[in-house]
Amino acid sequence: MTPGTDPSRAPEPTGRGPWSRRPRVIAGAAVGCLAFGVLLGVLVVRYTAPAPPDPMAGMPGMSGTSGIAGMPGMAEAPGPSASPPDSAGGGRLAAIPTETLDGMLRAAHASLDAGRYQEAITAYRAVLKREPANVDAITHLGVILAVAGHADEALAAFDRALAINPDDLHALWEKARALQDLRQDFAGAIAVWERVVALTPPGQDRDQAEARIRDARARLAAAPQPAPPAPGRSDPGSTPSGSAPTGPPPRRSAP
Repeated sequence: MTPGTDPSRAPEPTGRGPWSRRPRVIAGAAVGCLAFGVLLGVLVVRYTAPAPPDPMAGMPGMSGTSGIAGMPGMAEAPGPSASPPDSAGGGRLAAIPTETLDGMLRAAHASLDAGRYQEAITAYRAVLKREPANVDAITHLGVILAVAGHADEALAAFDRALAINPDDLHALWEKARALQDLRQDFAGAIAVWERVVALTPPGQDRDQAEARIRDARARLAAAPQPAPPAPGRSDPGSTPSGSAPTGPPPRRSAP
């Protein structure tokens, strides 16, 4: 013991403990670990969730186009009263000049004419994000669905376009073709072709529509009539299915 010191006093601490053992540091590290775990879980769920089925995957150049078969289910083509989302999922996209929108449609049409379906789909969807009620874009997406053999989705697209403009000749024309060629619904096709004839002035387009009516009537008359149901039993009926077109038809402008 050093002379002059008081043996009853406890020795004073020589310094503070390590910073890593301080309560504030320990609490901050725990919060950081918890936040990292939550973020990691969100990322795992987001990037490992199974992708929805792609109805376009069966055709060359159509992979990666999921969302088109949502009609109704085509989320990229909301109704005329809906506001298109912006890139952040919030408000409406900024309006663009009419000339720019027309240029986007021409580029989409050129891609469709060349058989670049995925490129055309992307272009039409870009138009619909800025103008959700664009009948031309909705109709051409229906044409792509018809080429892919998705008759129900194509007809839903044409019906959606006609709900916006009931007299749109292009949508009427493509609907009649889908009914006659894909669904082999000749009676339904005749009704739509007659509407086309009523709206089309004399000329090549009207002559072609009248020829399609004659063909549909002949095929309807030649179709075998269903046998009457047995007494006490109902006839469930069936709708014959046609085959998909064997190639992209040329994009058809409205008559």
